[in-house]
Amino acid sequence: MNRVWLLIHIAILLISCREKPSEDNHNIFKYNSSNNISSLDPAFARTQENIWICKQLFSGLVQLDENLQVMPDIAESWTINEENNLYTFKLKEAVYFHASAFWNTQARKVTSFDFKHSFLRILNKKTASPGRWIFSNIIDSSSIWCEGDSILKIKLKKRFPPFLNQLAMPYCFVIPKEISNKKKIDFGKNPIGCGPFQLTIWQKGSRLLANRNMLYHGELPKIDGFSVQFIPNKQIAFLQFKKGKLDFFSGIESSFKDHVISKNGKLKRAYQSKFYLQTKPFLNVEYIGFNMQNRDAKNIFLRKAIHHAINRKNLVKHLRNGLGTPGIGGFIPIGLTGYRGCKDSVFDPQRAEKLVLNHGLTNKEILLTTTKDYEDMALFIAGELDKVGLDLKINVVPAAVLRQGKSEGEFSLFRGSWIADYPDGQNFLSSFYSKNIPPDGPNYFGYKNPIFDELYEENVEQIRERSNTELYLKMQKILEDDMPLVVLFYDKSIHLLNKRVKNFKVNSLNHIDLRSVSLVH
Repeated sequence: MNRVWLLIHIAILLISCREKPSEDNHNIFKYNSSNNISSLDPAFARTQENIWICKQLFSGLVQLDENLQVMPDIAESWTINEENNLYTFKLKEAVYFHASAFWNTQARKVTSFDFKHSFLRILNKKTASPGRWIFSNIIDSSSIWCEGDSILKIKLKKRFPPFLNQLAMPYCFVIPKEISNKKKIDFGKNPIGCGPFQLTIWQKGSRLLANRNMLYHGELPKIDGFSVQFIPNKQIAFLQFKKGKLDFFSGIESSFKDHVISKNGKLKRAYQSKFYLQTKPFLNVEYIGFNMQNRDAKNIFLRKAIHHAINRKNLVKHLRNGLGTPGIGGFIPIGLTGYRGCKDSVFDPQRAEKLVLNHGLTNKEILLTTTKDYEDMALFIAGELDKVGLDLKINVVPAAVLRQGKSEGEFSLFRGSWIADYPDGQNFLSSFYSKNIPPDGPNYFGYKNPIFDELYEENVEQIRERSNTELYLKMQKILEDDMPLVVLFYDKSIHLLNKRVKNFKVNSLNHIDLRSVSLVH
């Protein structure tokens, strides 16, 4: 009888979880994404837009809380052996994939075999996941095995202290193992996860709607669902937000930021009764990257001249209204082990001018590739370089073109940003490991230094109890000497929220969590 009542209960829940909330529903959280979503397959959750939605639709073994601490998600508990290379996860019993007509009208229990399939799929070169690099040097197809439906074991090739943090990344979210056998399903358009929300409607480039998953294994969301519009023009999207048609607005467009935010980074009084401003340190580093295989970018004197020519303090003050920190340290941002602060200002226009004059760089024409959203920053940098005798031209391209061009080594100089995948300095330093040059990883600089590689490999071998601060600082010093990039500033996330939104949570990775959000009517 208990089984019968359980089946009835699940059937009722399945009916309710398929109910499609109306976008007119006052309990729907609404926001805009100025960039389209390319895929809702977590294997391709590379951009912020994709990640935000994937985190609502999927779940993984572990998750990061608001303070970036590793917490259980589908894994009820885990153990690590004394050698720190064997992880054993025990899964929760009552976790179900969303019911979907695309694969099965019934919800199905998540098992350890689904996780094994999901991880092997990331490792498989045929999947072409941009997240393959996170596993490629530490596990392979023989590293993962299951002991029944609820026990998953992973043995690393070598000790890797940030491994649990990596497992919280969207790339590691679980999907049903049957999906690989259903060739007719475009999983990126028809995602099936076990997260707090389930996709209801996705009209690409127009709108997306997801409803609350009534079979969610954690505390049920307080809102009925969320909707996303795709308005590319941020000014138009902001007008929609001002009218109350959106609950949330992320980032501030340069053309109207001074209208909304004061010079000292506060919300202007005219708007304080309508919405509120939420800012938070953001583990994102904005930079100019050099393709070290390019003839112009190979010139160390040119790179150093650019480094010393830019007044980062003024950049943050005038372009960001003070919301950020000038990038006078290394590539690891403030707040993470390995941050290499700098007591002296790196802004030294006299030194930059001498480098230009002494090394035949006068009127040297260089090309910086960026996107429309950062054109104002590129213009500011061009003005700074002009003062020391460098001629910077600006090449504005769509974001997808910039991503592809960086991967293919097409651009000599490019504006970039590195948002932490997980809160460890190692994640930032991985961008300079020679074995991570695309397509094997995120070393878009084409940077190769055998001493740096040796220290990087020594670091990933260390056990968690030992401090790796000294190694991080050594690697940062090497990068400072070789200068494959110029750090501009360490970012802050900027969110505007309708007054009706309560308990909106975001962490320092700028990952939003809609599970706790409530809307006051």
